[in-house]
Amino acid sequence: MADKKPLLDWLPERMKRCWWIIRPFLIALLSVTVAAGLVFMVGSTVYRHYVMPPDSSDQQPVEFTVERGWSLSRISKELEAQGLVRNSSVFKYYVDFTDRTSQLKAGTYELARCMTLDQIAEVLSTSSAVAPVVKLRIIEGMTCEDIANKLVELKVFKDKDEFLNACKNIQPYTSYSFLKEIVDKEENDERLRWLEGYLFPDTYEIYSDASAESIINKLLARFQQIYFNAEFMDKAAQQELTTDQILTMASLLEKEASSAADMARVAAVFYNRMAAGMPLQSDVSVKYVLGTDRLSLNQQDISIDSPYNTYIIKGLPLGPVCNPGKAAMQAALFPDEEYLKQGYLYFCTGDPAKGELIFSKTLKEHNAAVAHYKPMWEQWDAEHQAQ
Repeated sequence: MADKKPLLDWLPERMKRCWWIIRPFLIALLSVTVAAGLVFMVGSTVYRHYVMPPDSSDQQPVEFTVERGWSLSRISKELEAQGLVRNSSVFKYYVDFTDRTSQLKAGTYELARCMTLDQIAEVLSTSSAVAPVVKLRIIEGMTCEDIANKLVELKVFKDKDEFLNACKNIQPYTSYSFLKEIVDKEENDERLRWLEGYLFPDTYEIYSDASAESIINKLLARFQQIYFNAEFMDKAAQQELTTDQILTMASLLEKEASSAADMARVAAVFYNRMAAGMPLQSDVSVKYVLGTDRLSLNQQDISIDSPYNTYIIKGLPLGPVCNPGKAAMQAALFPDEEYLKQGYLYFCTGDPAKGELIFSKTLKEHNAAVAHYKPMWEQWDAEHQAQ
């Protein structure tokens, strides 16, 4: 068997010597290249998972408050909890490294999820805190006008029309898919307020000089967070109902009933009536148009010509009549199964002092209930000086 020749035997002697001279440099260059590649891969992974903004495309303002006495660790954890940084420890180390720890100031700031660590640190360490913060509490069933009055009470606006006019203009908010889907429907031109139903009831902290648009964006974002969950979406798809239809139904339930159980029962009545081709005859839809809280409506009231009047139209009114809470949305999607099966078609208010509802299967039973309780409604209206 012939001996194997060394790999470089075929090269001239001078080239062999050159090879042995440059070989260490080639090995070093290859090692550096491999190491640089590994560093780049690790660095890219670290950046993507820990350093880069949580959502580079999300420019929605997020109010962030630094309380007096908060440590850098507490600030970092709050930033992560609100989705403004990917990792609290990385933000803490970055602020330490850039020597800004002692420069962070208490106050309320406008940040966004598209901001980098450096941008956030810069705002918290060099910007002056914005205007004082006030708490806006929106109760389930409040209308846009109720919210506007509340904002005037809080001295955010001098006149309620500043907020109400913003509620009539949907164009600045069509980036929200649930609002965009209703824009192109011609019949929606008659809506009293486009945003009615979508301003989610909750307690919010807002700037005392906040614009109507920034407040509305905060409320719409909260609605989106609450409503668009897997359970609700699956049920809405099964029922083949749009978000606007669910919100409209929920708004009626919010005004008609005071408990989650009654909301589900009223939902069953409304769905039964719709299936039977009957008008809903919901007093609250008429009250929304009239701007009244009276319990007892007369024939003139229920004859008003309006796409919100469910005495003269079949099906749901043109849009929501208030801003419903989560329980009402739940009831709109999950009506009482027993009341559905038993075919309940009627209900009315019972004793106003008790907040009860009286449900009936037949018109005869319903008329008897109305005759019994109507004097109580009229007395209630007189005592409370309802409009």
